[in-house]
Amino acid sequence: MFRFFAALFLVALEWLLGMVVVVAASQVAMWAGMPSPEWISVWGAIAWTFFILWQVACGLRRSLRSPK
Repeated sequence: MFRFFAALFLVALEWLLGMVVVVAASQVAMWAGMPSPEWISVWGAIAWTFFILWQVACGLRRSLRSPK
């Protein structure tokens, strides 16, 4: 059970750090004067969330296949 919560914490931490990078990229785009930098936040958040979900799915598939 401890491993499950540790893995869940690490996934949440990775997602949060990715969101910080997405927001920072959006801020840099805004400061650089790019048109509509909010789309960087929207699509970056969507893409990062799907990437994390894909990583979790691959990890679950791998852990369920391996014999213990």
